[in-house]
Amino acid sequence: MQQTQQIHRALRALIEAAPSFKWLFEALDEIWNEFNEIDGQPAYVYVPFDMLQAVTRENSHHFRKMDERDIAIFATIGRVFASWRYTKGIYRFDSELYKTLIETDMSGDIPVDVLTRLPEWCVYCETPGLTLPDGVSMHGVWAHIDIAGDGHDLVLMQDVDKNTKYFPIQTIPLQNTSIERALHDLAKISEPVPMEYIQETIQWVKPVVNLLLYLCSKDAEYTRNGVIGQPQMPQPVKTRRHGMRIFKANKPVIWEMGVRMGAALRAARARADHEATGEGHSPRPHIRRAHWHTIVSGAKKRPDGTEIPPQARRREVRWMPPIPVNVTPGTLDTLPAVIRPVSG
Repeated sequence: MQQTQQIHRALRALIEAAPSFKWLFEALDEIWNEFNEIDGQPAYVYVPFDMLQAVTRENSHHFRKMDERDIAIFATIGRVFASWRYTKGIYRFDSELYKTLIETDMSGDIPVDVLTRLPEWCVYCETPGLTLPDGVSMHGVWAHIDIAGDGHDLVLMQDVDKNTKYFPIQTIPLQNTSIERALHDLAKISEPVPMEYIQETIQWVKPVVNLLLYLCSKDAEYTRNGVIGQPQMPQPVKTRRHGMRIFKANKPVIWEMGVRMGAALRAARARADHEATGEGHSPRPHIRRAHWHTIVSGAKKRPDGTEIPPQARRREVRWMPPIPVNVTPGTLDTLPAVIRPVSG
């Protein structure tokens, strides 16, 4: 008897939600065509917030039994699914890399604009072991960038075994220059939310942002079906009847993140643990904690010779992995790259 292939829970959520959002998907696709034709519009955004609002106003007959809050939630969730269906990218991190990433220190001047370099309009990251403030397990998170005024928002939709009408949504304003400051400013939201809840929210948001930063980092390692590759934004195709169009992905694409890095981290940790049992006067072998490092690149001066300030130059983020300290060099580079899926 042939075994039926299990549907990934992210795809199952989209399939179950699609009938309710059918009209919204069609309306957003039309809006995308208009948005895409405007010169200078960022390619990393599917449909920005102000255009989403215009769609809801023009289709108010669909919301006769909803209050304003429900309308906003419905439209936000619909846009998440609408943008994700084009690539259906699922990002699965090597277990050792995942454990190390979510514990990475986020202090310092990590520029918020790095998050505009997500590989797709909307990504789905598996997040085994993470929980929300109410103790509910979060299996994964959909994430995309939105345009908000002169800045950006990071929109996170949590994949949970929900007992409510909608998937929970968390929006992170990215109006400041650094991600650390943006998370700190969550405490200034206008709604009367207990400070304890805000702090608990930041506790799960930080690991998720670390995962997203890795996707945007200079040395991120993407593997698909055992082959190193790179995700791509949806590419418009010119059609005879409808001009430029984008087409939905036929099925999910699973990207294994950090396969070789995970193998190296496991080997370094094992060697450090082994050598730490020895005696001597040298510092105990250990693993120095991972951190983010911002790299400023590009020209330092304009054609007229004037200086270009650092904030106006391109800034990239590089994840600096845990560094083995006082560990004998071994065979890290020759280790086989083994994918070890994280179990929930």
